[in-house]
Amino acid sequence: MKTELIKCFEDIEVVKVCGDMRKVIECFSEIMFQSNLPRSTPHFREFQVDCAQTVGLTWEDIQTFHSDMSNPSPKIMCYIKCFLTRENGTDNSGSLDLEIISRVMNSLGLGGERRVLQHRECLKRIPPIKECKDTKAIVECLEEGRVPHRHIKCLRQLGAKRRNLIQFEKELLTNSEKNLLYLKCMYQKDSLVDKNGELNYEMMDENIHKMIQIPEKEIKAVPNAEEDRCDLRYNINDFSWPGLKKRLKKTPEDVLCFLNCVYKRTGRVDVGAKINLAMMKDDIEKYLNLTTVAEKSAITCLKGLGPIETCANIKQILFCVTKTKVK
Repeated sequence: MKTELIKCFEDIEVVKVCGDMRKVIECFSEIMFQSNLPRSTPHFREFQVDCAQTVGLTWEDIQTFHSDMSNPSPKIMCYIKCFLTRENGTDNSGSLDLEIISRVMNSLGLGGERRVLQHRECLKRIPPIKECKDTKAIVECLEEGRVPHRHIKCLRQLGAKRRNLIQFEKELLTNSEKNLLYLKCMYQKDSLVDKNGELNYEMMDENIHKMIQIPEKEIKAVPNAEEDRCDLRYNINDFSWPGLKKRLKKTPEDVLCFLNCVYKRTGRVDVGAKINLAMMKDDIEKYLNLTTVAEKSAITCLKGLGPIETCANIKQILFCVTKTKVK
């Protein structure tokens, strides 16, 4: 049975060659993009960005770690600890909540529910996470023997030796043709594609629903979960300053309320509506190419602002930091 989610696959008659497999991957990507895949709690993206900013990581740093997790840097370990804390992946004593860990790891690109289930016993033995360096044990658990047994045959068909399966799998990412052959083989092993190349729509649909579904207990824990995400609430897709500046000309109210939402969610504006100058100063230094004089001027201006209680008050922050006047 084909549901609305998998209409994209209707033009793919059979999966015979690499080009067909490429179409399947493109369909999956399109579905994930259109669904605004939460993969963790509804505001995971804000937590992810905020944690990266807090420890001073760039997107390139994170991508480099995803391609080789064998030796996480101190900043990466602090990034993971920050994310675990924000997602309630650890309790007050630092002990791991394995039900939440799978979604946290998926959000960080470390594997998700299936891999966590495979390594549950290893994760259970990890002592409480007290410091950044303690998170290395989590990465080691998830990295160890991470090639699923049923996919080993696929790797060997492409020339992998018994001793270098994991390394060979990583190298596939630099060879698109071989990688597509590997993916085609894996889909067949997972019964998503049969021996004749026909797609198993029922299983495909079931897998996609599992990937994009917010667990029921999380929906109950977060009232109006969909609305709780600032980007979805105000329909903001481009978080960069040039993107926001362009949007300000068309729908200023949406941008102002989006920033108000993000600032309050991330602590840049506290519960008393007071600006956190330290965080603002850090943002200015990292993301705006200002002269030293301009930076000092912006901070001095922010110090003189009153409570940030409404969306309209964000205009004052924008003027202090970027000299942008919003009507």
